[in-house]
Amino acid sequence: MTSQIQGKMISPEAGELLRRPRDAGDVRETNAPGPEPSTFDPMWQIVKRLPKYARLSAALVRDPRVPRSSKAMLAAGGAYLVSPIDLVPGFIPVAGQLDDLYVMLFGLRQAMRKGPDNVIEEHFAAAGLAPSIVDEDLATIRAFVRRGVRWSLRKGGQALTRVSRQATTFAQRTRQRRNAQNDQDPL
Repeated sequence: MTSQIQGKMISPEAGELLRRPRDAGDVRETNAPGPEPSTFDPMWQIVKRLPKYARLSAALVRDPRVPRSSKAMLAAGGAYLVSPIDLVPGFIPVAGQLDDLYVMLFGLRQAMRKGPDNVIEEHFAAAGLAPSIVDEDLATIRAFVRRGVRWSLRKGGQALTRVSRQATTFAQRTRQRRNAQNDQDPL
């Protein structure tokens, strides 16, 4: 048994919307899988964690139990994040922001390694994060960059191939026109 809400059929058993068939021959699957995850989904997850990373870093810097060397790593990562001088300029889409994110997370990871484990775990728990997530996020960024470089090389190679073919075709046509012109005008 189904109910109807604003022209859409609802299955009470599944609690999901069902599409109404257009005619008797139109059979549609009602439990179709959702959209495939995007290539950017793992990166969006990292971006969503940025506020937690910021609160975590601030808490670690304020804690007197955290050694100065850990605080220095956090400060270096934060300074690179806000600095206008970058390895990859910020006006380059995606890559300019990825290097900032990577350096900030790398500074956090180095601070974790230099700090006392119990203090670091306490701060991660307070931030709602697992300490292992930093390494996972760094690995995600590295994989994303690798994929981007491969894509760029592949697309760049394809573009170079197209340009080369067009240049060759243009040179052949020019040579044919020149030969045809020379054949018509004997001097």
